[in-house]
Amino acid sequence: DHPNKRQASTSALLLQAKARSFQAGEELQRLRRQAEVEKLHRIAAVTIQCSARCKRAKCVLQERRMGRLLAEEARIKEDRIRFSAAVRIQHNFRGRQARILDLISVLREQWCNEHLPQIEHVQCMIRRYTAQANLKQDMILEGLSKSAT
Repeated sequence: DHPNKRQASTSALLLQAKARSFQAGEELQRLRRQAEVEKLHRIAAVTIQCSARCKRAKCVLQERRMGRLLAEEARIKEDRIRFSAAVRIQHNFRGRQARILDLISVLREQWCNEHLPQIEHVQCMIRRYTAQANLKQDMILEGLSKSAT
């Protein structure tokens, strides 16, 4: 009877060891599955983060491009305004210049019409005076040459 107890005790110990071994194996498989699930969760999280960062980078890039395009468009608009203003200033200046030149030519013509007869009279008087002075000089020289002979 005593050997049966020992045998039963040994059998019980073996059964307990087998049960613990089986439980340990199941626990190990559970831990492995849990580790695999956690690994898959980490991979999924990294994939989601990567996707989110990529989308954000694309949005930032698009915003920068849009900012550059808007700045370029504003610069072009400002250049057009400046060019238009410069053309308008040149147009006004050339028009004023033409009006001034027209006014000067009109004033010159009026002045010539008013003063030309007087100028011609003065020129005639100068020619007559010069002719008289030359004649007098010639008479003096001729008188000197006659008296010298």
